[in-house]
Amino acid sequence: MNLKQLIGLSGIALSLTVFPVLASACSDNSVIEEPTTPPDSGDGDEETDDALHQTCQTILERIKSGNLSTNASAVDKNAAKWIAQIQENGSFPDIDYSDRSFSWTPGAHLTRVNQMAQAYILKESSYYGNEDLYKQIIQALTYWNTVHPVCDNWYENQISAPQDMGVILILMRYGKTLVPEELENSILLYMKQTGGDPEDQAGANKTDIALHWLYRGCLQEDKSVIDKAVLHSFMPLAYVASNQEGIQYDLSYFQHGSQLYVGGYAPVMLSGVTRVADYTADTEYKLSANQLNVLYKFINETYMKSIRGHVQFYNVVGRSVSRPGALNCSGFTGTLDKMKRIDPAHSAEYDKQIAILKGNGYGSITDNFTHYYIGDWSLFQGKNYSVGVRMASNRTRKCENGNKENLKGFFMSDGSMNLALDGEEYFDIFPTWDWNRVPGVTNPQMTEIPLASSWGEAGESEFCGGLSAEANGLSGFRFTANTHGISMSANKAWFFLDGRIVCLGSGITSSMAEPINTTVNQCMFKDNLAYAINGQENTASIGAEVSDQSLDWIWHGNVGYFFPEEQKVSLKAENRSGSWYDINNTKSKDQVEKEVCTIWLNHGTAPSNATYSYIIVPGIDNVGAMKNYKIKDTEIIANSADVQAVQDVANNMIQAMFYQKGSISANGIKVSVDKPCALMLQKSGSNFELYFSDPSHKLSSLTVTVEYNNSQKSYTYDAFGEDSAYKGKTHHTQLAF
Repeated sequence: MNLKQLIGLSGIALSLTVFPVLASACSDNSVIEEPTTPPDSGDGDEETDDALHQTCQTILERIKSGNLSTNASAVDKNAAKWIAQIQENGSFPDIDYSDRSFSWTPGAHLTRVNQMAQAYILKESSYYGNEDLYKQIIQALTYWNTVHPVCDNWYENQISAPQDMGVILILMRYGKTLVPEELENSILLYMKQTGGDPEDQAGANKTDIALHWLYRGCLQEDKSVIDKAVLHSFMPLAYVASNQEGIQYDLSYFQHGSQLYVGGYAPVMLSGVTRVADYTADTEYKLSANQLNVLYKFINETYMKSIRGHVQFYNVVGRSVSRPGALNCSGFTGTLDKMKRIDPAHSAEYDKQIAILKGNGYGSITDNFTHYYIGDWSLFQGKNYSVGVRMASNRTRKCENGNKENLKGFFMSDGSMNLALDGEEYFDIFPTWDWNRVPGVTNPQMTEIPLASSWGEAGESEFCGGLSAEANGLSGFRFTANTHGISMSANKAWFFLDGRIVCLGSGITSSMAEPINTTVNQCMFKDNLAYAINGQENTASIGAEVSDQSLDWIWHGNVGYFFPEEQKVSLKAENRSGSWYDINNTKSKDQVEKEVCTIWLNHGTAPSNATYSYIIVPGIDNVGAMKNYKIKDTEIIANSADVQAVQDVANNMIQAMFYQKGSISANGIKVSVDKPCALMLQKSGSNFELYFSDPSHKLSSLTVTVEYNNSQKSYTYDAFGEDSAYKGKTHHTQLAF
């Protein structure tokens, strides 16, 4: 016997009433009767046994609890509003049910019915068990099930609406009077017919569809549907090949092909996975140990590191960057609370992450740098600041546009840098951004920013990578752009050295008429702004502008920017305005105003083998500290088309990106390589720690030779072929002198 059979039969006569609906949103004004639909027997033919029944009741109870507010006052307020507006036919007068646009208004109907259902079943609500409210809920469900609104965005049809319908039906299972069985089965059949199949999707879309399959399977106690729902809900918790969507072997995340989506789609996947894991905990459908380990590692080693405060890096969220509030991750605390129940062994770590999202907790962080060699992405997280660098090779896809979103993000994958101390540096700045000046990127200043093909295009770089060594590391690529009217190339590298980021560009070449610029940063203006020219200090505020000057340094937002060579530096602090519609045609045209600070370098028109260099030092909290900072401890060894290299003098460390075989020398040490590679060498006593990687993902062997103190040591690594799914990863050895 299922739950509906266990409920008292006193309400059955009412529950079988079919309400006629005036189809005000349809093509004519005739009255449409709810079609008679035989009860859906489900997808499977297995007899419901007691164990399955108990499992379904456990899961349904958890789904109900997870979707039912305990704030009776708020529940009553919402319900009262919709009770006053709903019409006799179950529709709402302010909703256009024929709307198919991407800003789909009919979805609000289900949100309102959900809030009414909560009031009906919440015992503390003044509407608990109210017969008039029940009738209105049934009328609203019947109207929806009659007109069947459709959206041009498949997401609404196959994910959003079926999920919403499933939750409403589950909530109503706990009401005084049940939804008529004929109506419920008709809605469930419609969900089945239009809600898609998780088997046809990947990543976040897979888990989204599997979720409403779980709703439907438990409502109908259909084991075959539940089995499939759980299988596909947890399927993303496995490492996949780099040409597949999902969690990669380097713990980056791909969606829409080999496109980095640590934000945007990954948190949707995490939300779906953790909801199902929470619902199925301690049942036969619980997560396996391996799945739980992958889930823990992805959250701890990737997702949470891409957030500063409550704000996620703008360059990992894909086209979501063009949505208001999309970088706000405060709501992820709910997922972390679920993880404490799902994975109690790591409960203390989840508490620390919750504290970070609430604005605390960085005191317990250990500085660390990670290069994601499959995702073409590097990340530094520390006590005082976080940095993310996004690149694109011909192995990955660049940040996409689609569904009329992210219309100006063409350059966002070309070496963009997210630099955050408090996390608010870029939050909702994007309507006012100059999208020709994405932080970190070297690009032509185009009158009209190109629009790539929808859903992402492959990068062009054949050499893109980096290496990780605890808190230190580097990343870089041979940037090439020869599409959409762009013709330019450059070598770009970032060296992370004990609280500094050395940013180098070389071989900057273009045949275009537009000037080529490198943007150092473009962020929210902070009140503390100063700069120096030839040792002369100047303070500045909104309205300040410096153009093509050889500056010594700029200090803004407690970040120091040092310029160790003569180059054309510009600075502008200004009020800017723009609309979300400018970058996302589904959003408002209302003007947004922000105070913005932009720093950039001008390489001129048609540069040939031009270079740049600047050093970023986060956490400098006053101008005096800027003037006294020992920038000479950071030495640029080389910045040519063949090699870019730096030395951390105080820590006896050399980092280099070799684009050709060659040699570098510094402080009595000579390092030679026989092939292009990324390399780091750190002296420790009489030994050298050697780290290296293959940014091309094509090497079979590499020989590194170190000469020091009249002695020479060579090391040959010839096992790159064994890296398999881990091509591009960091290798480590020790050279003893």
